[in-house]
Amino acid sequence: MAIPNTEVKSGETYYYDGGMVMKDFESKQLEKTFDEITFADGIRTTEKAAESNQENPHVTVVDTTDNAVNIEKPVNGTSLKELYSDKKSFSGKSIIVRGKVVKVNNGILNKNWVHIVDGTEFDGKKDLGLTTLDSVKMGDIVTFKGTIVLDKDFGHGYIFPVLLEDAVIIK
Repeated sequence: MAIPNTEVKSGETYYYDGGMVMKDFESKQLEKTFDEITFADGIRTTEKAAESNQENPHVTVVDTTDNAVNIEKPVNGTSLKELYSDKKSFSGKSIIVRGKVVKVNNGILNKNWVHIVDGTEFDGKKDLGLTTLDSVKMGDIVTFKGTIVLDKDFGHGYIFPVLLEDAVIIK
């Protein structure tokens, strides 16, 4: 099991909820491949979870209802409408996209996971998930360049029909 940096004591019992299970996960940092590993948001010492208004960041729905977003397509770039309307033609290709950051999850699987919107949509799809080592904040307008991967399956329901991998910010 992998959790955020937390002090634990040998022999103690800890509890957790959910988590993402990865099979055949290779940790470059530990130089080891795990047959199966669970990435959990955290642990606790009590069986029952404390009442919390905080949502699990891995299951939240991206709020893309802001219709005022109208981001200009970058030079030599692709709009999300163009991407989703012909996604197969973009598979394995490097593209440039610009959008407003509507969701950020940092440090998962040694990457930052970001969702952007640009004000366009196709068939109800209006946000793009991406992985990056760069840091961004909610509300930032950013331009990324990365490679499109289709139907990326991380297991246990974590499937990205379209994912921009290894994205880097273009200034």
